[in-house]
Amino acid sequence: GTPSQSSLLQIIISILDENDSPVMVHPSSIYKELPENALPGTVITVVAVRDDDAFGSLENHTFSIVSSPFLSMDFNISSGELILLESLDYEAVPLVKIALTVSDNLTSADTFIQLTVGNVNDNTPEFSKARYYFNISESAKIGDFVGSVTASDLDSPEFGPLLYSLIGNLLPFEVDQSGILSVSSILDFETDY
Repeated sequence: GTPSQSSLLQIIISILDENDSPVMVHPSSIYKELPENALPGTVITVVAVRDDDAFGSLENHTFSIVSSPFLSMDFNISSGELILLESLDYEAVPLVKIALTVSDNLTSADTFIQLTVGNVNDNTPEFSKARYYFNISESAKIGDFVGSVTASDLDSPEFGPLLYSLIGNLLPFEVDQSGILSVSSILDFETDY
């Protein structure tokens, strides 16, 4: 009609968020090295997780870790820290492949981590026998063969060859670096024993 009449009304329209943004993990592959003496609780790496639908909170997201060979780890989804939960052993497992999947229950993203375990000199050399017994005549000459000992070290040869030595003063024997024992001075049963 005339004159025209109007009314004002405030209308509120809310746009509801849907889970339409994919979860993203960065980087998609990681190469790390940790020494085998790294303690449980050590951070292996940090992975950035992003989900535009999460508005800064990733608490409703889940994760799974698969490693080959199996290694116990934990992932702090808020900080992105992948944490070591057990000791490493280079001699048993020098390389660990890890798959980390993060999911918002609709979409998921993966990152692959290759963890190289660094060798440290953490193993004690071990003799092949608990005791060695040798007999030699007191008439043996200097340089005569007495016997040989053998030892091995899981960390050798990376940390150098095994070094053999005899403990004691004035022993009439010597050992070379291959474990060969020989007479080093004149033997006299009555004096030496």
